Amino acid sequence: MDEGDLAQDWQARSNAAAIAAHRHAMAANRGPATGICTECGDEIPPRRREAVPGCVLCVDCQAGAERAAGA
Repeated sequence: MDEGDLAQDWQARSNAAAIAAHRHAMAANRGPATGICTECGDEIPPRRREAVPGCVLCVDCQAGAERAAGA
């Protein structure tokens, strides 16, 4: 394996660990969502709360958070 292969392997393991930690955290948060976005204070639509139990961000704020994380 060269350095590129090692880096790719490390990144794959790191991603898998992060996804597992996120799933564990989300499983712990499966209670009813408050219905209010913690970022902007707007109501989180009921369909989003049903689709993503435990969500704390509205669709717009979630999209912004994902864009910021990718930047």
